[in-house]
Amino acid sequence: MRRLIPLLCAALLLPCFVSHAQEAEYKPPRKWTFGLFGGAFDAKLKLSQGGARDAEGNIAITVGDRLLKWDGDELKDRDDFCRKLYASKPGDVVEIQFAHPKEGEDGEEIKTAKIKLGDPRSAWSELYTHLDDRKRTYDWLKNEDVTKGGPLREKLWPLIEKHELPTAWDNLIAAHEREIDLWDSYENLSSTDLLLSDPLAAHQWISDVGDAMADDSYDAMATLLLDRDLIDIEVPELPEVPGDPTPETLSAWYGRLADVALKMIDPFGERRTTPEFADLHKQVLAAVFHWRGEKGFDDSAALVDSMRKQDFSCASTLMSLRIAMSLLTGGLKSVWSKDPSENAAFPLPKGVKLADFVEGDAICFKSSYGLIAIGGPDRNIWKGGPKAPAVILDVGGDDEYLDCANTRLDRGISAVIDLKGDDHYRSTGKWGVACGMLGTSIIDDREGNDTYECGDWGIGAAFGGIGLLIDRKGNDRYLGGTNSIGCAAYGVGGVIDLEGNDIYDSHGYSVGCGQPGGIGFVLDHAGDDRYRCTGEEPSGYGTEGEWMGGGIGCGFGWRTLACGGIGLV
Repeated sequence: MRRLIPLLCAALLLPCFVSHAQEAEYKPPRKWTFGLFGGAFDAKLKLSQGGARDAEGNIAITVGDRLLKWDGDELKDRDDFCRKLYASKPGDVVEIQFAHPKEGEDGEEIKTAKIKLGDPRSAWSELYTHLDDRKRTYDWLKNEDVTKGGPLREKLWPLIEKHELPTAWDNLIAAHEREIDLWDSYENLSSTDLLLSDPLAAHQWISDVGDAMADDSYDAMATLLLDRDLIDIEVPELPEVPGDPTPETLSAWYGRLADVALKMIDPFGERRTTPEFADLHKQVLAAVFHWRGEKGFDDSAALVDSMRKQDFSCASTLMSLRIAMSLLTGGLKSVWSKDPSENAAFPLPKGVKLADFVEGDAICFKSSYGLIAIGGPDRNIWKGGPKAPAVILDVGGDDEYLDCANTRLDRGISAVIDLKGDDHYRSTGKWGVACGMLGTSIIDDREGNDTYECGDWGIGAAFGGIGLLIDRKGNDRYLGGTNSIGCAAYGVGGVIDLEGNDIYDSHGYSVGCGQPGGIGFVLDHAGDDRYRCTGEEPSGYGTEGEWMGGGIGCGFGWRTLACGGIGLV
């Protein structure tokens, strides 16, 4: 197929007002210094979202009201409003004249109210928590390959000059600089600063990030999280292969090998045993995002605060994945035998019943992370749950995986490696199908026409961890709900499909969606594919027939709470 141009968006919590003034005499401020008037207006200055409070803190202007004057000066359009707002300061009290719809009848009545302008850094304090502790690993503004030259700049700047638009362009950049200053919160990315302060660098930035992600290398993905220099990963000492292997010694050997491999890709490690981690797990498990002003917003703010305090390295985990997966796959493949009697000789670990997690032919071993299971070449039906294996390798057959490959049960690692067959992966609830929730979850499917189905947060999704789905061959279907198919918050979530004609079908915030602290991506290397991300909720701007998508290469923030991340297709 014709190769997709990488679609990326570094998300920022955008305000409701941007000045488009072009008059040469108007010099808008380049830093945030103005007060907060908490609303969004249409072209006629009618309030469509939010409201404004008076000096006593009571709502005085609300949805449906239409602004007329600011301290006696007429407001003709949003540019007039922005000029007045940008000349204000937090705490100022201004007199607003507005038209209010008459209750129960047609027409409007003229009212006035003294509005006290707020201070966003006080009103939205959750946005700036721990700002001093922020660790930016890379500053895009210092990347000369991105900031100099480039085809976008070469094509557009002569047109800007030809049509006498440098002043308008400067006003736009001034507005962007106010945004950078106003929304410079904990998660704000340096790529956001770059693209707002210099939009003509966008082509170079997209090319640079896209090229880094254009293969199936875990190392390349990690470059997005590091200071552009790969870190060295130490391969731990491997257990010695038994000289005269028996089923018992081989079981013990593979359990030790699995421990070595899985420890490399557990982002939290020993911290899982602490009371603080148990509380965090409960918070994430119950996570439902609420807008400011809604019941439940305090829980959302507390969760963001908790995630900001975590210190785990997705980058080092990604760097270790290739080694760990190679150890797991190579070791398991060498254990399975075509002779049924040899497989039957492997003893089941004490207290383990295959019927608890699989219908079919399988053997399993014990590791400190849980069971390691190998399924035979015929059809197997694998079931997730507290007794399910941490790692499944299935050597063939048209298999079914129900609630497998997720870490929602406070399991640090959950992986499925399937070598052949037309397989069906399905989740019955939230956090499923290669979903790393405070852990690492992987599906590596080597061959077959496969189907992946999930609800919310699944199919290569992550929240505080890594969720990665790799499909190497076949015509596949990815059917997700919201926050699915390459979606991440405070982690890395992705789908890598190497060949085949594939279908990606989802609801909002999906198909390469980077939410706060997250990189969400879909890398499809070949085939005639279809992507769809249809919303289940109407557009927040009230446009009839439009629905909220927020996906297919989208960075998405949680407004007035946390800035978004990087989304890529």
